[in-house]
Order: sequence, then structure tokens, then C-alpha cells
Amino acid sequence: MRINVVLMLINSSYQIIRHPDIQGRPCIGHNIHSKDIFPHAVIISERFRTSRNDKAQAPLLHLSIAGTKYIFTTDHHQKLTQRSIKIIIIIHEILILELSFPVLPMYRELKDKALRAALDAGTPSFYMQHGKELAESLSSYFANSLVRKCRSYLDESKLHPAHGLFHCEKVALEAGAILTVEGSAMGLDASGISELVLCVQIAGLLHDIKRAGNDHTIAGSKEAAAILKDFAIEERYKGYIVSAIRNHEAFKKVLDSDDESAKLISDSLYDADKFRWGPDNFTVTLWLIIESTGVSPEKLYHSFNEKMEGIKKIKKTFRTKTGQKYGPEFIDKGIMIGNEIYREMRSRIGGQNDLDN
Repeated sequence: MRINVVLMLINSSYQIIRHPDIQGRPCIGHNIHSKDIFPHAVIISERFRTSRNDKAQAPLLHLSIAGTKYIFTTDHHQKLTQRSIKIIIIIHEILILELSFPVLPMYRELKDKALRAALDAGTPSFYMQHGKELAESLSSYFANSLVRKCRSYLDESKLHPAHGLFHCEKVALEAGAILTVEGSAMGLDASGISELVLCVQIAGLLHDIKRAGNDHTIAGSKEAAAILKDFAIEERYKGYIVSAIRNHEAFKKVLDSDDESAKLISDSLYDADKFRWGPDNFTVTLWLIIESTGVSPEKLYHSFNEKMEGIKKIKKTFRTKTGQKYGPEFIDKGIMIGNEIYREMRSRIGGQNDLDN
């Protein structure tokens, strides 16, 4: 499939289409024909300049990939609008899920409905406003050997189907960004923020390591403590990570701490995890659950509204100022998508309950 736009984005994961001769060098004004896959990249800014070829206004997309800055443009000098980016988001998610999605025609159609609704809902503001912090978190993630070591402990086959490595990496990266925003507002220096970002990224990677079992926050915190025994980090940092994992479940008692750093890590992890209850829940998580459980459309339909009510309650639980600012928008966008799925199921399956709008 030929796509004449530069970027495929899933919040913290991007697919970049670039000229085959660039070989990592900054690219300005090239036509883009071949694809190279980068696991992560972050939009820094978009600006326009006059093309040397036809004097038209050609879009330049500035990106940071693992700390290295790149500049990309589109074929035919088409304006790269926010709507273009959203379209590409949907394309990438379809490509990921098509690999093993159930064959039930209704589910395929419902999934397509969800992805179209996500397009209409738009990109959450957090990604547009904090690209810089996401880029910094991304760079730290790939640069740190302890993060790589931590990632090696995650066995996809043993993780919960809907809370696997993809989910854990998104949480880790976005928790790092939230912590950076919060730490800067608190007046922490760059070195202090960097140390805490490492902690919250490790916590993000490990937070759902026992999600497939019962009492996963307690079991996960114990597993994390065991894993961290041979990590060359301070004991207090290990304690921060373990406590954050213990505290990341919604509607459960939080183990408060007087330690400002411990609270910052715990709250940043929680908020990044709960961002996933927004559009991700209906464009990715739901379909992974359906695939792994084989739940029937009828059973899904009859339990859907109850699940939606639970998601709405998440809006009031965000803990950091950043989470409180952006988290409700994530949830609202997720609910918009969920409502579209429910309406489609109701038209096909029928039912007595009206949507609570």
C-alpha cells in the first residue's frame, strides 16, 4: 500500500516513510517512496518552508528518533494536517491488529467502526502539547542499559494478552513524559528528573508483569522487587518502583508516602496507565481481549454499558496535575468511541437499554 504521508503514529510508536538514500541523514524536500520502521519517534514541531523545486509551501515535520533529530516532508508537497496524522494513526493500528484478529465479520466491522470513531475523536491534547517531553522520555528509554535489562525480563507469552509489551512500553514512555512535566514544574534539576524518569520507566515496564493473575499489583510489586535485586540502582529507587507498581490499580487504597519523589513516580505511573483507558481501550485493548477470550458479540453487547460506566469513573482519579489536565480528555474520547461501538451493536443485536449520553 502506497501512503504519501511521512508518519504513522500510535502515540509513542511511529512508522516513518523516507527516501532510501537518506541513511539516517536529515532529509529536506525529498520525495518519499520506501519504508523504514522505527519503533519509536516523537513529533517535535511542524512548520512550512518554500520548496526549492516549485516554490510551493512544502511541509517539514521535525522528529526526534532515539535522540537524533530528523526532518521529513511529504510527496507532492501536500499539507500535513492534524487530520492526516489521525488517518495514519488508524492505518497503523489496523495493520497491527490484522495480523491475528478473529474472523467473525461482525467484530471486523465493529473494529473498523471504532477506528473511524477514533479518527473523528481526534488526537489527545497531551501528545500535541508535550512532544518535547515525550521525545526526552523516548531518548532516555533507548539510551539506558538498565531499561534494556528490565525489558529483557518481559516474556510476551506470559503477559496478559491485552497488557503485553506494547501496553507496558507506552505506559513507560508516557509516564516518563508526565514525570518530566511535573518534575520541571516542581523545580527539580535535569539530573534529578533523569534519575526519576529511569525509575518510572522501569515501573512502567514491570507494572503489569503479573496482570494475568489475581491481585496483580501486589504480585507484580513482589516480582519487581525480586527482579530489581541485581540492578545497580539505589535501594531507595528500588523502593519507589515497587511502591508505584503496588499503587497503580484504580479504586484501590493508595499507600501514601511522605517522600515527594516516591509520590511523583507512583502518580506518574498511575496516570500514564489510565491514559490507556481512553482511545486505546477501544481501538486496541478491547480487540485483544476479544481475541484471547473468544467472547461472543451478544455477551459483549450485554456487558458493554456496565464496563463503560466503570471507565467514566476513571476521569476523577487522575493524580498528577498533568494527569488531571489531560486525563479526562483521554477518557472522553474513549467514551465517544465506545458509544459508537455500542450503537452499532445495538442496531445489529438489539436491546432494551438506551445509551446514556
